[in-house]
Amino acid sequence: SDPMVAFARMQRTTTVALLACLIFAAVGVYAEESDATETDQTPSDPMAGYQPKTDMSQHSRIDLDLKEIMDFISTSNGAVSQTNWDSAEDIYVNGKNSDRNNNEKRTLKGFATFFESGTDVSTYQAEPMAKLMNDYYNDWTWADKMVMAAFNAQTQTSLGDFASGPIAGTDNARNQVIKKLIAYHLVWLFVHHEMEAAKLKYDAGTYDSAVTSWDEIWAFYAGSLEGGTGTGVMPYVLAESRAANLETKTKTLKNGGKSMVNCHMMRAVEEGQSLIQTSGNGAKITSIMKCIRAQSMVPLIQGCLWYSYRTDINSDYETDYLSGTAATSINADRRAEQLAFCSAVLPWLHSVSASAATTLAGEVLFSNGDDDVNPNWETVKGVFTAENINKMGLSCKDIGTITKPSGTMAYSCTDGAISNSLIDSRECDSLAQSETCKNADGSMPGVVVDGSNGAATTGTSMLLAIGAAFLALAGSRF
Repeated sequence: SDPMVAFARMQRTTTVALLACLIFAAVGVYAEESDATETDQTPSDPMAGYQPKTDMSQHSRIDLDLKEIMDFISTSNGAVSQTNWDSAEDIYVNGKNSDRNNNEKRTLKGFATFFESGTDVSTYQAEPMAKLMNDYYNDWTWADKMVMAAFNAQTQTSLGDFASGPIAGTDNARNQVIKKLIAYHLVWLFVHHEMEAAKLKYDAGTYDSAVTSWDEIWAFYAGSLEGGTGTGVMPYVLAESRAANLETKTKTLKNGGKSMVNCHMMRAVEEGQSLIQTSGNGAKITSIMKCIRAQSMVPLIQGCLWYSYRTDINSDYETDYLSGTAATSINADRRAEQLAFCSAVLPWLHSVSASAATTLAGEVLFSNGDDDVNPNWETVKGVFTAENINKMGLSCKDIGTITKPSGTMAYSCTDGAISNSLIDSRECDSLAQSETCKNADGSMPGVVVDGSNGAATTGTSMLLAIGAAFLALAGSRF
Protein backbone atom coordinates (compact mmCIF):
# COMPACT_ATOMS: atom_id res chain seq x y z
CA SER A 1 0.00 0.00 0.00
CA ASP A 2 0.95 3.64 -0.48
CA PRO A 3 3.00 4.74 2.60
CA MET A 4 1.63 8.28 2.39
CA VAL A 5 -1.96 7.01 2.51
CA ALA A 6 -1.14 4.82 5.49
CA PHE A 7 0.46 7.76 7.26
CA ALA A 8 -2.60 9.93 6.62
CA ARG A 9 -4.87 7.23 8.00
CA MET A 10 -2.69 6.97 11.12
CA GLN A 11 -2.91 10.74 11.63
CA ARG A 12 -6.69 10.72 11.35
CA THR A 13 -7.00 7.72 13.71
CA THR A 14 -4.81 9.42 16.31
CA THR A 15 -6.80 12.64 16.04
CA VAL A 16 -10.11 10.82 16.46
CA ALA A 17 -8.79 9.05 19.56
CA LEU A 18 -7.58 12.35 21.01
CA LEU A 19 -10.93 14.00 20.37
CA ALA A 20 -12.70 11.09 22.03
CA CYS A 21 -10.55 11.57 25.12
CA LEU A 22 -11.36 15.27 25.13
CA ILE A 23 -15.06 14.49 25.05
CA PHE A 24 -14.73 12.27 28.12
CA ALA A 25 -12.78 15.04 29.87
CA ALA A 26 -15.44 17.60 28.98
CA VAL A 27 -18.33 15.60 30.38
CA GLY A 28 -16.43 14.68 33.53
CA VAL A 29 -17.07 16.75 36.66
CA TYR A 30 -13.44 17.53 37.35
CA ALA A 31 -10.12 16.47 35.90
CA GLU A 32 -6.49 17.10 36.72
CA GLU A 33 -5.50 20.57 35.52
CA SER A 34 -2.16 19.33 34.19
CA ASP A 35 0.26 16.42 34.16
CA ALA A 36 1.55 15.83 37.65
CA THR A 37 5.14 16.52 38.58
CA GLU A 38 5.61 13.60 40.92
CA THR A 39 8.21 13.33 43.64
CA ASP A 40 10.41 10.26 43.88
CA GLN A 41 8.57 9.14 47.01
CA THR A 42 6.02 6.35 47.13
CA PRO A 43 2.72 7.93 48.19
CA SER A 44 1.45 6.69 51.53
CA ASP A 45 -2.08 5.45 52.13
CA PRO A 46 -5.01 7.90 52.19
CA MET A 47 -5.53 9.93 55.36
CA ALA A 48 -9.24 10.39 56.18
CA GLY A 49 -9.98 10.13 52.47
CA TYR A 50 -7.19 12.40 51.21
CA GLN A 51 -4.66 10.71 48.93
CA PRO A 52 -1.20 12.25 49.27
CA LYS A 53 1.24 12.36 46.37
CA THR A 54 4.11 11.82 48.79
CA ASP A 55 4.91 9.65 51.79
CA MET A 56 3.09 11.12 54.79
CA SER A 57 3.09 7.94 56.87
CA GLN A 58 5.46 9.35 59.52
CA HIS A 59 4.15 12.91 59.46
CA SER A 60 0.60 11.81 60.21
CA ARG A 61 1.75 9.73 63.18
CA ILE A 62 2.37 12.84 65.28
CA ASP A 63 -1.23 12.43 66.42
CA LEU A 64 -0.19 9.24 68.22
CA ASP A 65 1.94 11.40 70.51
CA LEU A 66 -1.06 13.54 71.37
CA LYS A 67 -3.25 10.48 71.89
CA GLU A 68 -0.75 9.01 74.36
CA ILE A 69 -0.51 12.35 76.17
CA MET A 70 -4.31 12.44 76.44
CA ASP A 71 -4.38 8.90 77.80
CA PHE A 72 -1.73 9.65 80.42
CA ILE A 73 -3.49 12.77 81.76
CA SER A 74 -7.06 11.51 81.51
CA THR A 75 -9.10 12.24 84.64
CA SER A 76 -11.71 9.58 83.90
CA ASN A 77 -10.37 7.43 86.73
CA GLY A 78 -9.76 10.22 89.21
CA ALA A 79 -6.65 12.23 90.05
CA VAL A 80 -3.68 12.08 87.67
CA SER A 81 -0.49 10.73 89.21
CA GLN A 82 2.74 12.73 89.03
CA THR A 83 4.24 9.85 87.07
CA ASN A 84 1.58 10.28 84.39
CA TRP A 85 2.06 14.05 84.19
CA ASP A 86 5.81 13.45 83.76
CA SER A 87 5.32 10.73 81.13
CA ALA A 88 2.96 12.93 79.14
CA GLU A 89 5.35 15.88 79.28
CA ASP A 90 8.21 13.67 78.10
CA ILE A 91 6.29 12.72 74.96
CA TYR A 92 5.40 16.37 74.35
CA VAL A 93 9.01 17.49 74.66
CA ASN A 94 10.92 14.58 73.13
CA GLY A 95 8.44 12.89 70.82
CA LYS A 96 7.80 9.19 70.42
CA ASN A 97 5.84 8.01 67.37
CA SER A 98 6.70 10.27 64.42
CA ASP A 99 10.14 10.03 62.76
CA ARG A 100 11.78 12.80 60.77
CA ASN A 101 14.01 12.21 57.74
CA ASN A 102 17.16 12.41 59.88
CA ASN A 103 15.82 9.68 62.20
CA GLU A 104 15.11 12.20 64.92
CA LYS A 105 11.67 12.33 66.46
CA ARG A 106 9.17 14.93 65.35
CA THR A 107 7.88 16.67 68.50
CA LEU A 108 4.82 18.66 69.44
CA LYS A 109 7.01 21.06 71.41
CA GLY A 110 8.97 21.57 68.21
CA PHE A 111 5.75 22.80 66.61
CA ALA A 112 5.21 25.10 69.58
CA THR A 113 8.64 26.75 69.46
CA PHE A 114 9.12 26.65 65.70
CA PHE A 115 8.39 30.31 65.05
CA GLU A 116 11.05 31.41 67.53
CA SER A 117 13.75 28.79 66.97
CA GLY A 118 13.27 27.43 63.45
CA THR A 119 15.98 27.48 60.79
CA ASP A 120 14.56 30.53 58.98
CA VAL A 121 12.83 32.51 61.70
CA SER A 122 12.37 35.74 59.75
CA THR A 123 10.47 33.90 57.02
CA TYR A 124 8.34 31.92 59.47
CA GLN A 125 7.45 35.01 61.50
CA ALA A 126 6.20 36.73 58.37
CA GLU A 127 3.53 34.06 57.86
CA PRO A 128 0.17 35.80 58.24
CA MET A 129 -1.50 33.57 60.82
CA ALA A 130 1.60 33.31 63.00
CA LYS A 131 2.11 37.07 62.79
CA LEU A 132 -1.48 37.76 63.85
CA MET A 133 -1.02 35.47 66.84
CA ASN A 134 2.17 37.20 67.92
CA ASP A 135 0.77 40.68 67.28
CA TYR A 136 -1.77 39.95 70.01
CA TYR A 137 0.19 37.89 72.56
CA ASN A 138 3.59 39.50 71.88
CA ASP A 139 5.16 36.09 72.41
CA TRP A 140 5.84 33.51 69.70
CA THR A 141 5.73 30.69 72.28
CA TRP A 142 2.93 31.80 74.61
CA ALA A 143 0.90 28.61 74.03
CA ASP A 144 3.92 26.43 74.82
CA LYS A 145 4.45 28.37 78.04
CA MET A 146 0.84 27.69 79.06
CA VAL A 147 1.08 24.00 78.16
CA MET A 148 4.30 23.63 80.17
CA ALA A 149 2.76 25.49 83.13
CA ALA A 150 -0.21 23.12 83.04
CA PHE A 151 2.06 20.05 82.84
CA ASN A 152 4.07 21.22 85.85
CA ALA A 153 1.34 22.87 87.96
CA GLN A 154 3.10 26.21 87.79
CA THR A 155 1.89 29.78 88.11
CA GLN A 156 2.51 31.93 85.03
CA THR A 157 1.59 35.60 85.23
CA SER A 158 -1.24 36.38 82.78
CA LEU A 159 -1.50 32.72 81.73
CA GLY A 160 -2.97 31.19 84.87
CA ASP A 161 -2.32 29.78 88.29
CA PHE A 162 -2.01 26.09 87.47
CA ALA A 163 -0.46 25.50 90.89
CA SER A 164 -3.35 26.45 93.15
CA GLY A 165 -5.99 28.32 91.15
CA PRO A 166 -9.53 27.22 92.09
CA ILE A 167 -10.17 26.18 88.48
CA ALA A 168 -6.78 26.28 86.76
CA GLY A 169 -5.16 24.21 89.50
CA THR A 170 -7.51 21.24 89.06
CA ASP A 171 -6.47 18.15 87.15
CA ASN A 172 -9.53 18.53 84.95
CA ALA A 173 -8.60 22.03 83.84
CA ARG A 174 -4.92 21.21 83.36
CA ASN A 175 -5.90 18.20 81.25
CA GLN A 176 -8.20 20.24 79.00
CA VAL A 177 -5.74 23.11 78.59
CA ILE A 178 -2.93 20.77 77.55
CA LYS A 179 -4.77 18.67 74.99
CA LYS A 180 -6.82 21.51 73.52
CA LEU A 181 -3.91 23.94 73.20
CA ILE A 182 -1.72 21.29 71.59
CA ALA A 183 -4.32 20.32 68.99
CA TYR A 184 -6.01 23.65 68.32
CA HIS A 185 -3.16 26.12 68.79
CA LEU A 186 0.16 24.41 68.18
CA VAL A 187 -0.75 21.83 65.54
CA TRP A 188 -3.32 24.18 64.00
CA LEU A 189 -0.71 26.91 63.50
CA PHE A 190 1.78 24.41 62.07
CA VAL A 191 -0.83 23.34 59.52
CA HIS A 192 -0.82 26.94 58.34
CA HIS A 193 2.97 26.99 58.28
CA GLU A 194 3.03 24.03 55.90
CA MET A 195 0.58 25.81 53.61
CA GLU A 196 2.69 28.97 53.55
CA ALA A 197 5.87 26.93 53.00
CA ALA A 198 4.26 25.10 50.09
CA LYS A 199 3.39 28.38 48.39
CA LEU A 200 6.91 29.77 48.86
CA LYS A 201 8.38 26.62 47.31
CA TYR A 202 5.87 26.81 44.49
CA ASP A 203 6.78 30.43 43.75
CA ALA A 204 10.45 29.38 43.67
CA GLY A 205 9.65 26.69 41.10
CA THR A 206 10.51 23.73 43.36
CA TYR A 207 7.29 21.89 42.65
CA ASP A 208 8.25 18.50 44.09
CA SER A 209 9.05 20.06 47.44
CA ALA A 210 5.92 22.19 47.27
CA VAL A 211 3.75 19.09 46.86
CA THR A 212 5.35 17.51 49.93
CA SER A 213 4.63 20.58 52.06
CA TRP A 214 1.10 20.75 50.69
CA ASP A 215 0.43 17.11 51.63
CA GLU A 216 1.66 17.92 55.13
CA ILE A 217 -1.29 20.28 55.53
CA TRP A 218 -3.66 17.33 55.62
CA ALA A 219 -1.24 15.00 57.41
CA PHE A 220 -1.19 17.33 60.42
CA TYR A 221 -4.81 18.52 60.10
CA ALA A 222 -6.26 14.98 60.14
CA GLY A 223 -3.53 12.68 61.44
CA SER A 224 -3.25 8.91 61.22
CA LEU A 225 -6.11 8.04 63.58
CA GLU A 226 -8.81 9.99 61.78
CA GLY A 227 -11.17 7.93 59.66
CA GLY A 228 -13.46 10.81 58.71
CA THR A 229 -16.22 10.81 61.30
CA GLY A 230 -14.26 12.34 64.17
CA THR A 231 -12.23 9.33 65.32
CA GLY A 232 -8.95 11.23 65.63
CA VAL A 233 -7.46 13.89 67.89
CA MET A 234 -6.22 16.55 65.46
CA PRO A 235 -7.97 19.76 64.24
CA TYR A 236 -10.18 17.76 61.85
CA VAL A 237 -12.15 16.30 64.76
CA LEU A 238 -13.05 19.72 66.16
CA ALA A 239 -14.84 20.66 62.93
CA GLU A 240 -16.96 17.51 63.18
CA SER A 241 -17.74 18.05 66.88
CA ARG A 242 -18.72 21.70 66.69
CA ALA A 243 -20.70 21.20 63.48
CA ALA A 244 -23.22 19.25 65.55
CA ASN A 245 -23.52 22.06 68.12
CA LEU A 246 -23.69 25.01 65.70
CA GLU A 247 -25.83 23.27 63.07
CA THR A 248 -23.23 23.21 60.29
CA LYS A 249 -23.38 19.45 59.95
CA THR A 250 -24.78 19.87 56.45
CA LYS A 251 -22.52 17.87 54.13
CA THR A 252 -21.71 14.23 53.41
CA LEU A 253 -18.02 13.61 52.81
CA LYS A 254 -16.66 10.56 51.02
CA ASN A 255 -14.99 9.60 54.31
CA GLY A 256 -18.27 9.72 56.26
CA GLY A 257 -17.79 13.19 57.75
CA LYS A 258 -20.65 15.68 57.93
CA SER A 259 -18.99 19.00 58.73
CA MET A 260 -19.32 21.87 56.27
CA VAL A 261 -15.84 22.99 57.35
CA ASN A 262 -14.24 19.64 56.54
CA CYS A 263 -16.08 19.52 53.22
CA HIS A 264 -14.49 22.83 52.24
CA MET A 265 -11.12 21.92 53.74
CA MET A 266 -10.75 18.62 51.94
CA ARG A 267 -11.90 20.05 48.60
CA ALA A 268 -9.49 22.97 49.01
CA VAL A 269 -6.49 20.80 49.89
CA GLU A 270 -7.25 18.31 47.12
CA GLU A 271 -7.62 21.02 44.49
CA GLY A 272 -4.53 22.81 45.76
CA GLN A 273 -2.56 19.58 45.51
CA SER A 274 -3.35 19.26 41.80
CA LEU A 275 -2.59 22.93 41.10
CA ILE A 276 0.68 23.14 43.00
CA GLN A 277 2.42 20.54 40.85
CA THR A 278 2.94 22.82 37.84
CA SER A 279 3.48 26.50 37.04
CA GLY A 280 0.83 29.06 36.16
CA ASN A 281 -1.56 28.40 39.05
CA GLY A 282 -0.30 30.92 41.61
CA ALA A 283 -3.39 33.14 41.70
CA LYS A 284 -5.75 30.21 42.16
CA ILE A 285 -3.58 28.70 44.90
CA THR A 286 -3.64 32.06 46.72
CA SER A 287 -7.44 32.03 46.58
CA ILE A 288 -7.54 28.49 47.94
CA MET A 289 -5.27 29.54 50.81
CA LYS A 290 -7.75 32.28 51.76
CA CYS A 291 -10.47 29.63 51.87
CA ILE A 292 -8.36 27.33 54.06
CA ARG A 293 -7.50 30.13 56.49
CA ALA A 294 -11.18 30.99 56.81
CA GLN A 295 -12.48 27.47 57.30
CA SER A 296 -9.82 26.54 59.83
CA MET A 297 -10.96 29.43 62.04
CA VAL A 298 -14.63 28.45 62.07
CA PRO A 299 -14.47 25.58 64.63
CA LEU A 300 -12.43 27.77 67.01
CA ILE A 301 -15.10 30.46 67.01
CA GLN A 302 -17.80 27.82 67.30
CA GLY A 303 -15.95 26.31 70.26
CA CYS A 304 -15.59 29.69 71.95
CA LEU A 305 -19.32 30.33 71.58
CA TRP A 306 -20.43 26.85 72.57
CA TYR A 307 -18.29 26.55 75.69
CA SER A 308 -19.07 30.09 76.81
CA TYR A 309 -22.76 29.22 76.61
CA ARG A 310 -22.16 25.99 78.53
CA THR A 311 -19.86 27.52 81.16
CA ASP A 312 -21.89 30.52 82.35
CA ILE A 313 -23.98 29.20 85.25
CA ASN A 314 -26.44 32.03 84.66
CA SER A 315 -27.12 31.13 81.04
CA ASP A 316 -30.11 28.93 80.26
CA TYR A 317 -27.94 26.10 78.93
CA GLU A 318 -28.74 23.73 81.81
CA THR A 319 -32.38 24.72 82.23
CA ASP A 320 -33.55 25.36 78.65
CA TYR A 321 -31.09 23.65 76.31
CA LEU A 322 -30.78 20.54 78.52
CA SER A 323 -34.13 20.94 80.34
CA GLY A 324 -32.32 20.29 83.60
CA THR A 325 -31.50 22.06 86.84
CA ALA A 326 -29.54 25.31 86.95
CA ALA A 327 -25.84 24.88 87.77
CA THR A 328 -24.56 26.32 91.03
CA SER A 329 -20.81 26.15 90.38
CA ILE A 330 -18.46 26.47 87.42
CA ASN A 331 -17.51 23.24 85.69
CA ALA A 332 -13.70 23.11 85.47
CA ASP A 333 -13.62 21.14 82.21
CA ARG A 334 -15.96 23.54 80.46
CA ARG A 335 -14.17 26.60 81.80
CA ALA A 336 -10.80 25.30 80.58
CA GLU A 337 -12.21 24.42 77.16
CA GLN A 338 -13.69 27.91 76.91
CA LEU A 339 -10.24 29.32 77.63
CA ALA A 340 -8.59 27.12 75.01
CA PHE A 341 -10.98 27.94 72.19
CA CYS A 342 -11.47 31.62 72.93
CA SER A 343 -7.76 32.29 73.43
CA ALA A 344 -7.19 30.95 69.92
CA VAL A 345 -9.78 33.35 68.52
CA LEU A 346 -8.54 36.45 70.34
CA PRO A 347 -5.74 37.41 67.89
CA TRP A 348 -8.10 37.44 64.91
CA LEU A 349 -10.80 39.28 66.79
CA HIS A 350 -8.20 41.81 67.94
CA SER A 351 -7.13 42.39 64.34
CA VAL A 352 -10.60 43.68 63.48
CA SER A 353 -11.71 45.15 66.83
CA ALA A 354 -9.30 45.76 69.69
CA SER A 355 -12.15 46.70 72.02
CA ALA A 356 -14.05 43.49 71.30
CA ALA A 357 -10.91 41.45 71.98
CA THR A 358 -10.38 43.25 75.29
CA THR A 359 -13.96 42.45 76.27
CA LEU A 360 -13.60 38.77 75.36
CA ALA A 361 -10.24 38.44 77.10
CA GLY A 362 -11.78 39.78 80.30
CA GLU A 363 -14.33 36.97 80.26
CA VAL A 364 -12.23 33.99 79.23
CA LEU A 365 -8.51 34.23 80.08
CA PHE A 366 -7.12 32.71 83.27
CA SER A 367 -5.19 35.11 85.44
CA ASN A 368 -3.90 34.59 88.93
CA GLY A 369 -6.62 34.11 91.51
CA ASP A 370 -9.73 34.85 89.44
CA ASP A 371 -10.12 31.85 87.14
CA ASP A 372 -13.30 30.87 89.00
CA VAL A 373 -15.12 34.14 88.20
CA ASN A 374 -18.20 33.21 86.23
CA PRO A 375 -17.90 34.24 82.55
CA ASN A 376 -20.88 36.12 81.13
CA TRP A 377 -22.42 34.41 78.09
CA GLU A 378 -24.26 37.53 76.94
CA THR A 379 -21.01 39.50 76.98
CA VAL A 380 -19.11 36.83 75.05
CA LYS A 381 -21.67 36.39 72.29
CA GLY A 382 -21.95 40.16 72.06
CA VAL A 383 -18.43 40.41 70.60
CA PHE A 384 -19.29 38.00 67.78
CA THR A 385 -21.42 40.45 65.86
CA ALA A 386 -21.98 40.08 62.12
CA GLU A 387 -19.69 43.06 61.59
CA ASN A 388 -16.81 41.43 63.46
CA ILE A 389 -17.41 38.01 61.92
CA ASN A 390 -17.45 39.51 58.42
CA LYS A 391 -14.30 41.55 59.04
CA MET A 392 -12.59 38.34 60.14
CA GLY A 393 -13.26 36.98 56.66
CA LEU A 394 -16.22 34.77 57.55
CA SER A 395 -19.97 34.75 57.12
CA CYS A 396 -22.63 34.12 59.74
CA LYS A 397 -23.56 31.04 57.70
CA ASP A 398 -20.03 29.73 58.23
CA ILE A 399 -20.39 30.00 62.01
CA GLY A 400 -23.93 28.67 62.27
CA THR A 401 -26.44 29.06 65.08
CA ILE A 402 -27.20 27.69 68.54
CA THR A 403 -30.88 26.80 68.61
CA LYS A 404 -32.53 25.81 71.86
CA PRO A 405 -35.09 22.97 71.98
CA SER A 406 -37.80 25.61 72.33
CA GLY A 407 -36.86 26.87 68.88
CA THR A 408 -35.46 30.19 70.08
CA MET A 409 -31.91 31.19 69.22
CA ALA A 410 -29.18 31.26 71.83
CA TYR A 411 -26.85 32.64 69.13
CA SER A 412 -27.25 33.80 65.54
CA CYS A 413 -26.17 36.70 63.35
CA THR A 414 -27.18 38.23 60.03
CA ASP A 415 -24.49 38.89 57.44
CA GLY A 416 -23.23 42.15 56.08
CA ALA A 417 -20.28 42.18 53.68
CA ILE A 418 -17.11 40.10 54.17
CA SER A 419 -13.97 42.22 54.09
CA ASN A 420 -10.56 40.66 54.73
CA SER A 421 -7.59 40.54 52.38
CA LEU A 422 -6.04 37.36 53.85
CA ILE A 423 -9.02 35.35 55.05
CA ASP A 424 -12.13 34.98 52.89
CA SER A 425 -14.61 32.12 53.05
CA ARG A 426 -16.18 33.29 49.78
CA GLU A 427 -13.18 31.82 48.00
CA CYS A 428 -14.47 28.39 49.00
CA ASP A 429 -17.45 28.94 46.69
CA SER A 430 -15.18 28.81 43.64
CA LEU A 431 -13.63 25.44 44.48
CA ALA A 432 -14.12 22.77 41.86
CA GLN A 433 -16.91 20.25 42.12
CA SER A 434 -15.74 16.78 43.07
CA GLU A 435 -17.03 13.60 44.65
CA THR A 436 -15.27 14.60 47.88
CA CYS A 437 -18.49 15.78 49.48
CA LYS A 438 -22.13 16.40 48.69
CA ASN A 439 -24.93 18.65 49.88
CA ALA A 440 -27.93 17.29 51.72
CA ASP A 441 -29.85 16.94 48.45
CA GLY A 442 -27.06 14.90 46.85
CA SER A 443 -25.72 17.72 44.67
CA MET A 444 -22.08 18.73 44.78
CA PRO A 445 -20.96 22.15 46.03
CA GLY A 446 -18.62 24.18 43.85
CA VAL A 447 -18.20 24.89 40.16
CA VAL A 448 -17.60 22.69 37.15
CA VAL A 449 -14.13 23.34 35.78
CA ASP A 450 -12.31 23.04 32.49
CA GLY A 451 -9.82 20.22 32.98
CA SER A 452 -7.00 22.19 31.35
CA ASN A 453 -6.73 25.30 33.49
CA GLY A 454 -9.38 25.26 36.19
CA ALA A 455 -11.53 28.00 34.66
CA ALA A 456 -15.23 27.80 35.50
CA THR A 457 -17.42 26.62 32.63
CA THR A 458 -20.62 24.76 31.92
CA GLY A 459 -18.73 22.61 29.45
CA THR A 460 -21.67 22.61 27.02
CA SER A 461 -20.23 24.76 24.24
CA MET A 462 -16.90 22.94 24.39
CA LEU A 463 -18.60 19.57 24.19
CA LEU A 464 -20.67 20.62 21.18
CA ALA A 465 -17.65 21.98 19.36
CA ILE A 466 -15.57 18.88 19.98
CA GLY A 467 -18.49 16.65 19.02
CA ALA A 468 -18.98 18.47 15.73
CA ALA A 469 -15.29 18.15 14.91
CA PHE A 470 -15.39 14.47 15.79
CA LEU A 471 -18.35 13.81 13.51
CA ALA A 472 -16.83 15.77 10.66
CA LEU A 473 -13.60 13.83 10.90
CA ALA A 474 -15.37 10.51 11.24
CA GLY A 475 -17.23 11.30 8.01
CA SER A 476 -14.00 11.69 6.07
CA ARG A 477 -12.39 8.72 4.39
CA PHE A 478 -9.92 6.58 6.38
